[in-house]
Amino acid sequence: MRNRVLKRKWIVMTVAAVFLAVFAFYGLPPTSANHAPAYLRIDEDAKDSNFVTWVGLADHYEVISHRALFSGGSYQFVAEEFYLVSEPRFEEGNILEGLTYQYRVRVVDKDGAPISRWSRSVKRTLDIQDYGDNVFTNPPTAVPEP
Repeated sequence: MRNRVLKRKWIVMTVAAVFLAVFAFYGLPPTSANHAPAYLRIDEDAKDSNFVTWVGLADHYEVISHRALFSGGSYQFVAEEFYLVSEPRFEEGNILEGLTYQYRVRVVDKDGAPISRWSRSVKRTLDIQDYGDNVFTNPPTAVPEP
């Protein structure tokens, strides 16, 4: 009986140690409260062009270096134009809703050449990074070519 209790304790301690190690390295998993939603929206008129749209909150997040390269993929998305969708809303000093920008994004290959037609395999979430208090409230009107 004592061996089973010790075995359970070791299992619980091991799982807790692994969780703490992962938490210390990566932090808490993303939730809707601390990560802006980001997704690619494919409009009917954009399916045959090399432009797609990225929509997301931009108060604490921005596309890394204005580019997103999917790991293992062959597509890059370069932000071209920014449109203000909604202003931030505050209540007693707390942000209820952040600035929302819509990004017109150009699809290019790894060499920067435009892709005129694109497949559903690139319909994934863009890689965005938390910049903490570095609030991204005044995006540029265009992003220069790499």
